[in-house]
Amino acid sequence: MSTKIEFSRTQWASGQGFFHSGRVAIAGASFLYVYDCGSFDLSAMSREIDAFLNRYHAPIDVLFVSHFHYDHVSGLPYLLRAGVVRSLVLPLIPESDKVIALCHALASGVTPEAWYLRFLANPRLGIQELDPECEIYELQPQLPSDDPDDDDDASDVEDAHVDSDNLVYGDLLDAPPEGRSREEVHEAPRFDRGESPSVVASSQAGAEVPVWIFKPLLTSFAAKRTETFLSCLAKTLGVTPKKLSRMLASSSELEELVATRADDMIDAYLAVFPDLNLTSMLLYSGPSSHFSSQGVNYRSRSTVERGEVNAWSMRPAWLGTGDQKIGSRRSTEVAKFYGQLLGRVGTLALPHHGSSGSFHPRLMRYLDMSRIVSVVSVGAKNGYGHPHSEVMRHVSSAGSHIVIVTDDEASRWTEAAVCYL
Repeated sequence: MSTKIEFSRTQWASGQGFFHSGRVAIAGASFLYVYDCGSFDLSAMSREIDAFLNRYHAPIDVLFVSHFHYDHVSGLPYLLRAGVVRSLVLPLIPESDKVIALCHALASGVTPEAWYLRFLANPRLGIQELDPECEIYELQPQLPSDDPDDDDDASDVEDAHVDSDNLVYGDLLDAPPEGRSREEVHEAPRFDRGESPSVVASSQAGAEVPVWIFKPLLTSFAAKRTETFLSCLAKTLGVTPKKLSRMLASSSELEELVATRADDMIDAYLAVFPDLNLTSMLLYSGPSSHFSSQGVNYRSRSTVERGEVNAWSMRPAWLGTGDQKIGSRRSTEVAKFYGQLLGRVGTLALPHHGSSGSFHPRLMRYLDMSRIVSVVSVGAKNGYGHPHSEVMRHVSSAGSHIVIVTDDEASRWTEAAVCYL
């Protein structure tokens, strides 16, 4: 089956946070997705959400939340109250991870709003209060690890083999290749919701085939360190671990803790988790692996905020990494999970705002970096040192173009193209 696919994706200028969206159009039907929507800068966040809503005037078929840190979810109430989110995919995490997210917000100088406390205490209920019509799917961690330090050792992990040369996309085209058109899709595609949603189309033979897929990978770290943190926090607060567990499940008790014991919570957090993200969801958005034929594409200029980069034609897929710590071991695990799909990736969101502790050069072994645009979302004046110069050197040395998106709307980054599969 050969199919015409129009796609665009935008990294919104939300500052120190993350807000990405993409649109896929097939045979006259279009589908919209969002990956994270948050920032410490609520003014920039509000501005970018308004621009997003004004651009599309369409419902969001699926919104993915990579993890519960405030700077990745603070924009959710805007979208949910607008009633535009049809479905939402969340990490399924224990109460301990939620209070760690709360402590991270406090340590970052945030005074959490009531909705955020309700969301942390009970994510499903917190979302339903904002939009009862939104379908919610919770994803279990697929790659757990007890010790984050193990991630820097991949000696006992069999290497992955990704042959991106078998997925080469042709040179820039001014016109569609002969014999490849949307007429190959005989019915309007539909959006198949769930933990791993997809755009499904009917082929000439009548079979339904996923044309564009959204493949999440949820990882988790540091179960042992979490237990240490909870014991430390319970001791600091003068309560039993059982009592602490009950407190973490109550938004009113969380609110009281924030009001009366915020400094103690911050101290316990910084003692155990100075710069570690426990759970984060990666996401592949792109053509499915059902297509063995090569594809070609040409660029479209429907919306362009900045000048295009990369002399080659765009590869259609996008890979988001959230705030994932991707060391040597995890790089190999990610490559084995996604396999040949990585050969279709044209845009990579660097992990954890380009932090040095979350990136390992091994990841680039499985990607054709010379054909990839690497995007970083940061606050222009952030105090975290993001993005780290060492990461930028590694990525640039591999031949990738780097795009840094800040809280200035002039830095907003949009790519758009048409591909034929």
